Amino acid sequence: MSPVKESLLQAVQGLSDEDARRALAYVQSLQANDALGRLRARLAGHPAIAMPAADTVAFRDVEPIEGKGILASELLVRDRR
Repeated sequence: MSPVKESLLQAVQGLSDEDARRALAYVQSLQANDALGRLRARLAGHPAIAMPAADTVAFRDVEPIEGKGILASELLVRDRR
């Protein structure tokens, strides 16, 4: 085992259970991000897939509109009765 991993193991052994859970969640998020990065790299070379720029915002914020009258869900429930 590398010295870095040994140091990490010693540090983890001194943690409380709650801190160990948070550390585990952090490590799992790192592994998930790494897997996602590998997937993105593999898909970037595929001709049918266009990868968005790194600074692209996934969704823009929108203000919901206020409708007038009876809600569509209420109309559907009425129609089915």
